[in-house]
Amino acid sequence: MADLQSALQRDEFVLRYQPKLELAGSHSRGRVTCVEALVRWQHPKLGLLSPDAFIPLAEATGLVEPLTRIVLGKALRQCREWAKHGLDLPSAVNLPARSVANPTLPAAVAELLLANRPLTPPG
Repeated sequence: MADLQSALQRDEFVLRYQPKLELAGSHSRGRVTCVEALVRWQHPKLGLLSPDAFIPLAEATGLVEPLTRIVLGKALRQCREWAKHGLDLPSAVNLPARSVANPTLPAAVAELLLANRPLTPPG
């Protein structure tokens, strides 16, 4: 638990993006339509850990809420960066059931969306 709490403070979580492809339609077949953000823990001693190595611990210790907010923030910042470079690529993020049931989630998501909204080009 101490490692996980430290990882949250040291920003050791990284996102990998799995593309979702258009499978129907002849002209757009194989086109990436969106991505799914997948969280990984870049552990300083154990290397890159998949979610099954830390999500159950996060859920059991109550650290899933801050982890969820970190993941959402990182995904939104990445979308903002892509948009800045002209790439309109939606991103999906899987949320734990505990987070979805949390009544503070909508406000937290609204705050993250506002903080990470795409910058409008000057002019």
